Amino acid sequence: MAVATSPVTFTTAVVAAPGTSVAVAAQPPDNCHTILVTNPSSTLTVLVGFATAPAALTAGSNAQRVGPGLTLTLALGTSAVRGFIANLVCDAIGGAVTPEVTYLNRLGATL
Repeated sequence: MAVATSPVTFTTAVVAAPGTSVAVAAQPPDNCHTILVTNPSSTLTVLVGFATAPAALTAGSNAQRVGPGLTLTLALGTSAVRGFIANLVCDAIGGAVTPEVTYLNRLGATL
């Protein structure tokens, strides 16, 4: 992806059917240092991980769980250490859900 020109970038992932991951609508920009994944559901669990959609995600194996109403924070570090990020995907347990993804971006400095 490219460098974001805003300190915060918002996107979503529409998970229509559990067990089938979907790519987040916009992948993390190169200057993203933190990803926040919020689960807006009051009953369902969201899974988030790095995989190739539509591969199913499995908590503890290739994904992290985000419980109902909770937010997961993924600290990424500098791009020099982590390299390029692609294929951030979301899945669900129990039904359809649309996780909200926020990228926190560093501006004015090279990551």
